[in-house]
Amino acid sequence: MTVLKKRITHYWSIRARAFADQRLRELDSPKARRWLEEIVPKLPESADNKPLRVLDVGAGTGFFTFLLSPLGHEVVGIDLTPAMIAKAKELARHLNISAEFFVT
Repeated sequence: MTVLKKRITHYWSIRARAFADQRLRELDSPKARRWLEEIVPKLPESADNKPLRVLDVGAGTGFFTFLLSPLGHEVVGIDLTPAMIAKAKELARHLNISAEFFVT
């Protein structure tokens, strides 16, 4: 792991809990609705009308994953920081949202 990657991972590991709490509050706020208003019109239409398969790169604690999964899309979140992915998995259980998360 490069020095920069270690620094980034360390920084976000320290912030994971507070970041997860903030994002959880934002999921039930006007901010989440505004994000959906921006994202949904830009999503490609599926030729066979099936849900999209979405990769959330830099998922952190899963904010965008949790916006898109309830719309029926299959979302996988990846992030560099194990602590962020742990919080994303915890929030997914709390929110009863089916999504996968992996450390990359």
